[in-house]
Amino acid sequence: MEEAIRQKSGEVQEMQNDMDRETTSLQELEAQKQDAQDRLEEMEQQKHKLEDMLNEVHLKCQEESQLVRKGDTLAIVISQYRF
Repeated sequence: MEEAIRQKSGEVQEMQNDMDRETTSLQELEAQKQDAQDRLEEMEQQKHKLEDMLNEVHLKCQEESQLVRKGDTLAIVISQYRF
């Protein structure tokens, strides 16, 4: 009877140890998940910032292209009036 109690007690202790290891693993995984979510959020913010910068550069290119076309048009008009 005492042997059966010791055996069951050992099994219970082993199960408790397994549960403690699994709990620790779960906590580590949850911490890793939070770190990954934080990095993902930072990357999303960086992506939006880069998209804004790209849009600004695109707009600047359009403005510069318009200025070049106006300059070309002006040069054509001036060249037509030369003798």
